[in-house]
Amino acid sequence: MKTLFCLTLLGGGFTLILVGLKDLLLWRCGGRWYRCIWLLALSAYTLPYKIALPEILPESGALLPAESGRTVGGFLNAADIDFPVAVPSPAESLSISEILCTIYFIGLAAFILYTICVYVCFLRRLEQASEIVQNESTKACFAAVCQTMRIQRCIRLRENRLTVSPMLVGLFRPQIILPKQKFSTEELCMIFRHELTHYKRNDLFYKTAALAVRAVHWFNPLSALMLQNISEACEYSCDEAVVKGLDIKEKRKYGEMLLFQIRPEWKNAPFSAGFFGKGKQKKVLERRIEVIMRKKQYRWVGATVLLAAGLVAGTNFMNFKSVYAGPDIVPAQAESPQVPAENTPPVPSIQNEEDAVQLTAAAINRLFSTETADMEVWAELDHGENSVQPEGWWFIEFSGETLEYATWLNPDTGSLRIVRGMTTEILSTEEKTEIQQDTSWLEKAETLLKENYGESRTPAEVSFVNLEKTDQRTTDIRLLMEDGTYYTISFRSSDGALKSFRYTAENTV
Repeated sequence: MKTLFCLTLLGGGFTLILVGLKDLLLWRCGGRWYRCIWLLALSAYTLPYKIALPEILPESGALLPAESGRTVGGFLNAADIDFPVAVPSPAESLSISEILCTIYFIGLAAFILYTICVYVCFLRRLEQASEIVQNESTKACFAAVCQTMRIQRCIRLRENRLTVSPMLVGLFRPQIILPKQKFSTEELCMIFRHELTHYKRNDLFYKTAALAVRAVHWFNPLSALMLQNISEACEYSCDEAVVKGLDIKEKRKYGEMLLFQIRPEWKNAPFSAGFFGKGKQKKVLERRIEVIMRKKQYRWVGATVLLAAGLVAGTNFMNFKSVYAGPDIVPAQAESPQVPAENTPPVPSIQNEEDAVQLTAAAINRLFSTETADMEVWAELDHGENSVQPEGWWFIEFSGETLEYATWLNPDTGSLRIVRGMTTEILSTEEKTEIQQDTSWLEKAETLLKENYGESRTPAEVSFVNLEKTDQRTTDIRLLMEDGTYYTISFRSSDGALKSFRYTAENTV
């Protein structure tokens, strides 16, 4: 749901830009370009990826823990990380995320069912009111236009006795529907060229894809605006194609025919491309006439680059998976591996995000006896100044229904920190004194280390740390190794539950 929310924000923002700049973009770039640029909007609604641009824009980490906490050795203090309360919910109750997911899928199912019902009713009414064209001159004109446009597929030509404008319908069995009235040969040629241009450019499939995106984002009214404007853009593009090469007199004739064909349409007819389109507002008609009568060279390269760059920049503010822009983004391993000191765990081979996720997931499963396979995972490699993790470290978040883990990993040294989301309370002076006098805490930490990393990891010194802090919330124990590396293990003081585990490979003590 987090990713869907980010996608709908990004797609909605891009929709507002294209709609707000519609007149300018049509005037400068033309109808065909305006139709194609909406593909960027569809990608904004559907592709949860970002091209990392560390030299230009800092990655926002939209869903990282809050940055207001105090940093300790380059990290946020574990007590300051804002995690959800890790209290198991009763079996009969639902979490907020489950409720939202239920509402979303009910809405999605209702939208799809409604669309199917509307389309079935539309086809039935169309079938009942239509008949095969019998006029030989009309059929001859249609065959001539198909031959001119190099269309070999058999497309049915039908008449409709209701007052509708010409339209192309049918994704897999296309047919052109004409109003049952008399047209001149010139008018028929223009109508057929318009509808067959829809066919050649696969506008019905384009609109179907937009409708699918609308279904996924049914809760976002801007997705409805996107669908409406894509349908409108297809009409601009077809008008532009039909009048290409015509003189002013012929263009005027086409515009007059367009005005004459303004008729009430069947409401909400999906999978169709009408001669007038779904936008019957005065402003839409004015734009179509302007596109028809305009005679200029369009310049679209600059606008395309600017909008594409804006979309790429926008993705960097969302919590999407990174697609790196260059080979130097992910730090490479040293050409000659370092020889680890005695009793020091070897530096893991971490080449990419998958390696980092696998290593941290295995550590969580082992240390906290938790299965991470069903958890939602989000990862980010810090490429610059960041208060959540030091430069060059991985930050990886594992989210489940009632549990959440934040991990930090140095791909060069193997230093690792894992923090489990759970509620803790500030320790009183009396509680700190009791903790310091209870050596079982030290034994508990040493046992945990040996059980998970073997007898070879025997510490040279085990001691309490951080108890002098006034806002200390956990029992922190440092296990110093002979090579200078150390572990810091934190327990919740009330019940001894493991709160965080930290391995520092660098000799900083």
